This record gives sequence, structure tokens and C-alpha cells, in this order.
Amino acid sequence: MKTTIQIFLVGFFFTSLTFSQTIQWQQLSGPHGGAIYSIVKDNSGNIYANTMWGVGPFKSTDNGESWFSIKNGLTPYSGEFHPLNINSNGDLFIGGAHSTALLCRSTDGGSSWEPLNNLNTNGGSIICISFDGNENVYVGTGKGIYRSTDNGNNWALYGNFTSQADAIAFNDSGHIFAGTSSRVYRSTDDGANWAQLPTGGGTRTVSVAPNGYIFAGCWENGGILRSTDNGDSWTYVYPQTVQIRSSSTILFDENDYTYVPTYGKGVLFSTDFGDSWTELNEGLGYKYLRAITKNNNRYLFTGGDYGIYKMDVYYAFWYSVGLAVSYVKALAVDTLNGFVFASAVGMSRSGDAGTTWETINNGISPRDVGSSEIKNIAINSNGTIFIGYAKNFPSTLVYRSTDNGSNWVLAQTGIQGGEILGLTIDDSGYVYASTDWQGVYKSTNDGDSWFSIGNTTSASGGKLAFNSFGDLFLASWGGGVWKLPHGDTVWVNITGSIYPYVDCIFIGSNDYIYAAKNRSTDNGATWTSLNIPVNNVYSYAENSAGHLFCGTYNYGGGVFRSTDYGDTWEAINSGLPTQDVRCVAVDADDYLYAGPWGYSLYKTTTSTVTSAEDIRFTPANFYLEQNYPNPFNPTTKIKYTVPQDEKRETRNVTLKVYDILGNEIATLVNDYKPAGSYEVEFSGHSDEGQNLTSGVYFYRLQAGSFIETKKMVLLK
Repeated sequence: MKTTIQIFLVGFFFTSLTFSQTIQWQQLSGPHGGAIYSIVKDNSGNIYANTMWGVGPFKSTDNGESWFSIKNGLTPYSGEFHPLNINSNGDLFIGGAHSTALLCRSTDGGSSWEPLNNLNTNGGSIICISFDGNENVYVGTGKGIYRSTDNGNNWALYGNFTSQADAIAFNDSGHIFAGTSSRVYRSTDDGANWAQLPTGGGTRTVSVAPNGYIFAGCWENGGILRSTDNGDSWTYVYPQTVQIRSSSTILFDENDYTYVPTYGKGVLFSTDFGDSWTELNEGLGYKYLRAITKNNNRYLFTGGDYGIYKMDVYYAFWYSVGLAVSYVKALAVDTLNGFVFASAVGMSRSGDAGTTWETINNGISPRDVGSSEIKNIAINSNGTIFIGYAKNFPSTLVYRSTDNGSNWVLAQTGIQGGEILGLTIDDSGYVYASTDWQGVYKSTNDGDSWFSIGNTTSASGGKLAFNSFGDLFLASWGGGVWKLPHGDTVWVNITGSIYPYVDCIFIGSNDYIYAAKNRSTDNGATWTSLNIPVNNVYSYAENSAGHLFCGTYNYGGGVFRSTDYGDTWEAINSGLPTQDVRCVAVDADDYLYAGPWGYSLYKTTTSTVTSAEDIRFTPANFYLEQNYPNPFNPTTKIKYTVPQDEKRETRNVTLKVYDILGNEIATLVNDYKPAGSYEVEFSGHSDEGQNLTSGVYFYRLQAGSFIETKKMVLLK
């Protein structure tokens, strides 16, 4: 028996169910990132964190749950700032990391900053900032120690210490200790003379405990040293298997507990001033740390190369409260399970459309997490996720997760080295990876093993994409555009007139090919240049209405939108902090995500598809929409538009379903239609009434010379 088809006439005078609307962006809370140099607290419990690489300082007034930038007051002052510290009066001091930067002070919690121009470091970077018991301010620089006795208004070189000072500490007797790359120095006469203490090299961190013990963290030689006799002798209280970064914080809390942030072992914790230690790392995603503080006698905060973590000491578990300042290099939406995945420092995941984020690096080696070079994410129809590393680590190429990113394993057997520059998956669930110099590889068993395909010497290194016919396309930097026709084994160069340095390739739902700033409507036979007013296009995305979005980079123009398959483009950057955007993606609700460089992720405040049922005008073009839901079980709906012809006559329209082999399965529409928009429901049965199995199917709209095909997935 034939399947009953329900057809609904939506309206005779709509061009489509969508129209172009104003796009506004809002920043999401993640993925978390930022290289943290300093974390401090004020007397009210507010937390301040300063980041490296010019991102600037941030403040939290709610115990680290949310953060806002306090860099604006620093904008007039050039350079990058590293050390941040606060005195007992709540005055903040922040120091320039290079000779072009300054020391600045804020007396209002970071709302405004003033340069302390009377400090002249003779070109030395400011490495650390400390305060003695009298609230005198000390800065350690690359060319000595400077002191101010009037809260930073005036400065003088402190004594005759002219070496690089990485850390400065004081004891109750007024003795000062300076950590350096060679050893710890001590002055007992207000800086006039300095004694070399027998610590050995690389003691770049020094701190004095409440009981007078002195601790030195070692970078070059490793380990934690302790002196119980004012620095005259030292012993290792933690072996040289751990390294302590320059200017790292050593925290002594109200219970006289000791916390040391380390580079590689997370937080070391001692309740007996270093006689014994435990690793306080439960929940800590990254163990490469530099700073630590505690507020309200309850919450610990630590940070390092990859963001900020918080712990409630009553529960002894860390969780990320990091800053939204990461550099997102790849972005993917799993419409089946509702997750958004992003690569910044390792991998991050959001299960609530970007509202909250968590790091998901279990199984990824710390080296790979630290490399921040995941530039490809591909998700199979069964939910398996693959990530590819564009980093020349011979032992790391592809990771796989079968549990939505909670755990990862290497899945690269058979790939013969080289960086992974492209990942894609075909309709059969087979996975493809392109390398920078070893060609393209294929896996038919979810990444358990791989084998090379095509004449690999002629096509290497670049993004990959499939069209609905099963042709595989590769875009490479310097090699142009290549095609491997379905069922063939020989790559064909289809670069034509395209500039051969192509960053990205994307296949639209109508099988148009977009390679950087070029488009082909005939499967790569010819190309036309797109009118996008920038030089570098890095990524494309498409919503359910067929609207295109592209992200541009290297002083680009931000994000652009086209509602006519690339004929015209408009910038949609309202609310974006920068116009350098490396990745874009669209979720199941047609919200658009973008990764502005250094600002984690932004998302549109509204869907990019807006109902236009109240806007009446005459259809101008045929249009076939993506079925919804997709994947589906047991039913899905397909919308299409029939334009008005010159004679205002009806047109013969067919809409048919095919299996992956091209066999006709069902006829949904075969009738003459006037201009208008229509909706048809497909119930997953053939015309003979047979239940279809799970898999990929195609539906094709045809009217005269117009033909458009889209694919859909039935999951049971």
C-alpha cells in the first residue's frame, strides 16, 4: 500500500520561510583559557587574575564564577603586562613584561589605572612585585630591584642588587631574599650588601612561611628547597622531579597549610611546612601552574598556562572557572547529541548551547594539550568524534572518543606521520584524514586502522569535503584544489585559475563548492571569484535556510553572510571584539557560533533563520530546505518553494526519495503546483509500505530544468 502523504500549502506569496535579519553577537563563557601569570585577592574577597600575551587583567566579584576585564584603563599604555599584586590597602600594581611597558597602579579595584612614570628600569622587564611589612613596594626586574617608599610615586634602585630578580620575599626580621636564575640572595642591611646562599641554580621562586622557614622553588634544577635557619643551609623537601616556574606563588593559608603551584604536577599541599606533601589535583584539568590564592578562608584559585581553576576546600575538587580568552582553532556541533565541541587548549565541550563549558582532555597527553594544535574535529553519525593534530609530533596524529569526548584514545594505526590538516566523514561513516606530506588516508573501522587512498604524492595537506555524489575534495596550501571522483583512485587537479594557496573548502547543501574566496557550481569544472572584501577566508558554515557564513582572518573583515549562495555578501560583526575569526559553525536551532581570535567563542543572540509568515511577496526562485528533524525517527518534514513563472502558470513538481545507491524509494510529490511554499511529511516508508532501515537517504526536488538534492539520515 502506498504511504499516505500529508501536504500542507503554507502560502502562495512567500519567497521562502526566512528573511535576512540583523545579527548581534554575544560572548559565551568559554571555552576557558588564558595563560595566567598572577592571581591575587583583596580584603573583600574579590579575585584578580592577570593573563599573558596582552590579554590583560580580569576581576571576579562572585568568588570566581564570572569574570570581567579591567584592561580598559590600561589601554593607553603599550606593551604586555605580567606580574600583578595587591597591598593591604587594596591598591593594585601591574608590571610591564617588556621594555616598552610600564608599571601601573589602581586605587579603585581596577576601574582605572595610572602609570607610575617615575620608575625607570633602564629597559628591564618587570618580573615580580612585592610588599614589605611597612607597605614599601618592590619590583624585581631584569636589571635589579627597585623600591618605592611612597606607594609607587617615586622609585630608587634598591641597594647594589643589579641582577635579574625573579622573586622577592621578606621575613619578620626585615631581611630580604631574592630568587634568581643562579641562586637565592639575602640582604640583612636594607639592600646594601647581598650574600649568595647555598641553594644551587634556578631558584626563581622564594617565599617565607609564617614560622620563618624559607622555601625556594627551582626551575632549572627542579625540586623544592627549604631553610630553617634563615637561609644559611637548605635541604630538598620535595625531589627534583618537579619544576617551579619563575615568580610562582607559594601560598600559606590561615591554617599554616602550604600550597605550591608546579609545572607538571599540579598543586602540592603540605600541612607540616614541607615535611610531607600530597598532590591536590582531583578535577584539575591542567597541571602546568604558576599562581595560587585563597579567599574567604574557603575557596582556592590556581592558574597557569591554560586558565583558572577553583576549589571549595570542603570538597577538595577543582573545577574550571577560567576566562573566555582562549584561541579557538576548530569548532563542531553534534546535532544528534546536542553538544558543541571546540579546540582551544585541548578540547572543550558544552551541552547547553554554549552557556557552560568543561574541559574534556582525559586520555590526551599533557604535551598534546599544551600544543593547542587541534585544528580539525569530525563527528560521525554514530556520535564518534575524531580530532586531528596539526603539530609535527610523530607519535600524535588522531584521537578518537566514543563517549561524547569524556575519554580519548589514539586512533592512527597506519598513518605514516605528518600533521593532520583535514578530517571528514562520508555517508557510510568512513573517516578520511589528510596529512601535510603523506597524502590522504581512509579508515573503514572507526579509526582502528588506516590506509592511503589515491595517488597520494600529488594531493597532500589540506581541508577535506564530500559532495552528495561521493566525490572527495581537498584544498591545500600551495597545491590548489583536488578531486577524487567517487569510486576512483586517481586525484584530479581542478585548481584552474584559483590562487593555489587555499585555506578551506566547503560543500553547500546544493553541492556548490566553496574554496577560500572561490565558488564552483559545476563540481569543480569552472570557478568564479566571490565578492568577499577580504583576502583570507578560513571557514564556512550553512544554516537550514541555505544561508552561508564565512570566517576571515589575518586582519580580515570578521564574519560575512550570503543569502544567495555566495552571489553577494554582507558583514555581520555587531558585538564581535575582533575581525580575526578562524572558525564558524551553526547548531540545530540555526544559531551561529564564531571564534574571534583570543576571545573564545561568540554566539548570535537570535537564530539566523527567522519566520517570515507575516511577510508577503512573490517567490522568485525554487528552494529546497533541509529536512527537520535530521537525523529523524520515525518522521521528518521537508519544505520547498515554487516560484512564479512569467505566465503565472502552475509547474509540474516532483519530490522523490532515493537510497544511497540511487534507487528510487518513494515519491512524495508529483503534481502541478502554483507559486508558493509547501511542506511534506516523510514517514520512513517506501512506496510499497516497507519500513526503511537506518542509513543515509537523498531527496530530490525537480521542476523542469531545476534540480536540487539534499541528504537526510534515518536513525532507528
